[in-house]
Amino acid sequence: MMIKKISKIVLSLVFIVGISSCSKKVYNYELLCNGVGVNGKYLVKCYSYASTFESARKKVKKDAVHGVLFKGVSANSKKGCSNQDPICNVTYEEKKEWFDNFFDSGDYLKYVTLSNDGNVAASDRIKIKRGYKVGFTVAVSSDQLRKRMKKEGLARKMNIFDN
Repeated sequence: MMIKKISKIVLSLVFIVGISSCSKKVYNYELLCNGVGVNGKYLVKCYSYASTFESARKKVKKDAVHGVLFKGVSANSKKGCSNQDPICNVTYEEKKEWFDNFFDSGDYLKYVTLSNDGNVAASDRIKIKRGYKVGFTVAVSSDQLRKRMKKEGLARKMNIFDN
């Protein structure tokens, strides 16, 4: 009798944990500065992880925008660029409904383009245990993205002169 109760409790907990983990979006990527962009753009190398090369190509733009918004861009002295802080002053979870809509609707695509037509050097296509790690060069319109986030009340100010 006691074993049945314990097994029901364990199964219930597994079910609850399973449901809650399914609802959380996972962003798995690396973002590095890949050069100084022009006209308010960040030129970044975004390494996306996916089961196939095509899956990585499909998600790299979303990963790059997510990174600029929430993680910032790591410096790369070889490319002549410094760290860039994240644009947002809130977390994804704090404004989950708004950001889910922003990404799911494709609205983020206004702020990002693939460089080199999405072509990838052989050295940036790495086979890993569960698929691929693929590095794409991406241009993110950081100034426009920052303006949008400010308009929505989600961006941090750059300096004291920033309105």
